[in-house]
Amino acid sequence: MNSPKPLNKLLFGSSTEIKSLLDRASYLNELTCYLCTILPANVAPHCQIANIKMNRSGINLVLITDSPAWSTKIRFYIPAILSHMKKHKELQQLNSIRIKTRPREYRTEEEQIRVVQMSDKSAQLIAQAANSTQDETLKAALKRLSNRGANNSGKH
Repeated sequence: MNSPKPLNKLLFGSSTEIKSLLDRASYLNELTCYLCTILPANVAPHCQIANIKMNRSGINLVLITDSPAWSTKIRFYIPAILSHMKKHKELQQLNSIRIKTRPREYRTEEEQIRVVQMSDKSAQLIAQAANSTQDETLKAALKRLSNRGANNSGKH
């Protein structure tokens, strides 16, 4: 039976598979940091370099964004990204950029969906509007909305 090995020896020792994975991840992270200097400050946190693929015609850079909206926005920066990234010695043959979307699995507190609470007065005004409406479909929808506001106001 093999004896346990220290983690630092596994990660940084002679094991070439793990070391090559760590080196690759470090290199992609370094390129992502460089990419962040190219993109505007409000765009950069939503994009990272996921992979570099070699093909017949050159190098393909794969970017990942955290939403389709950011993917669309970043497409406008592709010409600038191409010209700046080609300045890297290893990326002189860069000829295309592919953008994929992978939503984040977590949200920061600022990104949490805010629950809007309806005041009692607003709920009363909506109920009054429902009572004075002739359209039965609209009346029912307004009553449901006013009830939702009335239900939420007691939960503080």
